[in-house]
Amino acid sequence: MTMGRPKKRKITHSKRHPMTKAEVTRRFQVANMVDAQFKEWAITDVMSIFLATLHHLPKKESPFGIVRLKRLYAKMKELDSDIAAGYGNIRQLEETLKLETGMTLDRETAMERLKVKGHHDKITYATQNYLSTLYMWVLHDTFGWGKKRIFRTYHACTEMANRLNAGAEKMSNIEQDLKAIGWEYPADKWEIATT
Repeated sequence: MTMGRPKKRKITHSKRHPMTKAEVTRRFQVANMVDAQFKEWAITDVMSIFLATLHHLPKKESPFGIVRLKRLYAKMKELDSDIAAGYGNIRQLEETLKLETGMTLDRETAMERLKVKGHHDKITYATQNYLSTLYMWVLHDTFGWGKKRIFRTYHACTEMANRLNAGAEKMSNIEQDLKAIGWEYPADKWEIATT
């Protein structure tokens, strides 16, 4: 018996069947559900960072207790529903914030970075960017904070997010801290208006 080269296989291509309308619809729905889940995670994580930062402010900055945290959350949701109802948009809010406090998010640089990131990273970043604008606006408009105080608080939020990304802190610890003071997210999900 001699060993020779194996016989070449004849490669046959099967006919590719086009997807049915039901399959296309199902795939679209699944993709939307995944996107919605990423947005929901982003909302919870970003809001947890914002709330924990306000709760852990230094004594001289008068840290937020549960009542003021709930008030901040309610005002942010109210502002978001106003935007969803067409009573303005996020760009107008950013312009007003810039005029009144000088604070701005560097959208152009961020959008350049987004070109390299994946789809779900874009959803997460857009959600974070939107919520950041609402956060700074409510601190300024409802609680009367000025540029310096908003900047210090937002910088503390960024530092906390960096510690989370580096693995130096865990989101479960932040959520436990919030639960310890009585914070619970409302049962109704927050479907943010725009990202």
